[in-house]
Amino acid sequence: MARPAKGLALTGCGRRRVLLLGLTGFGLASLAGGFAQDPGQLVATRAAQGIGAAAVAPTALCAALLVAAVLIVLTALRPATARPVRTVGQP
Repeated sequence: MARPAKGLALTGCGRRRVLLLGLTGFGLASLAGGFAQDPGQLVATRAAQGIGAAAVAPTALCAALLVAAVLIVLTALRPATARPVRTVGQP
């Protein structure tokens, strides 16, 4: 079974490198799009932005899921307080 290209890139190059390359490519394409002289150049830079965004999406999602998992574990390990926490303005 063939693996998707993004999966191969993440495994072969590493998540951090793919994230940085994707962000750099997206940023450079955005800059180039700002200086586009005709619609063809604009379409080409938008396609390059799409490629950069496609590289960023799986790594950013992976980072977000990792942070969420860590927060869930830390919340579960936190000791329970002896009395309930009161909100501001409650007697």
